[in-house]
Amino acid sequence: MDYYRWYFPPARMTEEQKLKLPLQIVLRTPVALTRLIETISKGSLKNIIEYEELPQNKQSIHFANQLGDLFDKYGTDKRSNQYHYIYGYIFSVLVPNPRILEIGLGSNDPAIYCNMGINYSPGKSLKSFKEFSPQSIVDGADIDKTISVDGHRIFYVDQTKPETFSNIIENGELEYDLIIDDGMHSPDSQLYTLEFALKHISNNGYILIEDIHEQNLVIWKIVRYLLSESKYYCNLIKTFPVSMKGRPAYVFICTTNENGKQLFQNRFN
Repeated sequence: MDYYRWYFPPARMTEEQKLKLPLQIVLRTPVALTRLIETISKGSLKNIIEYEELPQNKQSIHFANQLGDLFDKYGTDKRSNQYHYIYGYIFSVLVPNPRILEIGLGSNDPAIYCNMGINYSPGKSLKSFKEFSPQSIVDGADIDKTISVDGHRIFYVDQTKPETFSNIIENGELEYDLIIDDGMHSPDSQLYTLEFALKHISNNGYILIEDIHEQNLVIWKIVRYLLSESKYYCNLIKTFPVSMKGRPAYVFICTTNENGKQLFQNRFN
């Protein structure tokens, strides 16, 4: 099927219209879908929780502080993004010694889209999680085939090519308890990753899609609605990354755990 032509209306167009109209259609379509869903559901899809609203107890706070220190120690930006609060909560409800997979390790190859610069050392998050939970399996995946991190299995995955995710299952775990997308950050790559994760997350596991920017929220509100009638419970968590100078970023969180009902029960006000 000729997927890349879906945004071309079957009508006569001038050459100027061929340049402008497809882009306009691409930009309008997610917004139009959101409006349609709100009409069908007779409600708003705007309810988003802030990271301070996550359930907290002594253990989750302790874990958040521990993880924040480890993120700083290894030089990942997860603390400056306020993600340590989210991970502190998640680890407080995860099974002991969880099997962890992070997709997107921070390539330092300038030829790779969304690289972290030539001086970056890939796999910082993997090292943080491994020190936090030494008995855990902590695997990684990236489009950069040259990445290796001592003590961790690294798999080749191109997030824009769903067939490459088979490298994880063939060489890693059939299921993981925590799957993280910190890769390309484009909506298509994130959606392909979510599709893979939904098939390979454990019954009590959590999926996190990091670094969703405000302009992409319309897509993730649609995804959240699509999952609302399934066995999955999900929401968007708003954070205020220091590096973004006050502009919010969002994390999509999804779980098959029945305990997630309490966290996500008000997701469609």
